[in-house]
Amino acid sequence: MEATTTVGHRGRIILPVAIQRAAHMQEGARVHLRVLEHGGVIIETTDDIKRRLKFRLPTGTDLSADDRAEADEDRERDAA
Repeated sequence: MEATTTVGHRGRIILPVAIQRAAHMQEGARVHLRVLEHGGVIIETTDDIKRRLKFRLPTGTDLSADDRAEADEDRERDAA
């Protein structure tokens, strides 16, 4: 899915609702912005980054209590 939006007052960007839904973003979702070499920007939710990285961590990596609780919540939600 693709969409076009405008950079507004104070540099704010409003993500169209269709994009938010397709990306499973809800109000208050934390997002990470990354600038590419050619000037493009990637927007990802921090939850998606954590899920992607969770499987790249070496076995035995100690996560913070908050990260463990969040991972447990993700597993419970996925199981439901």
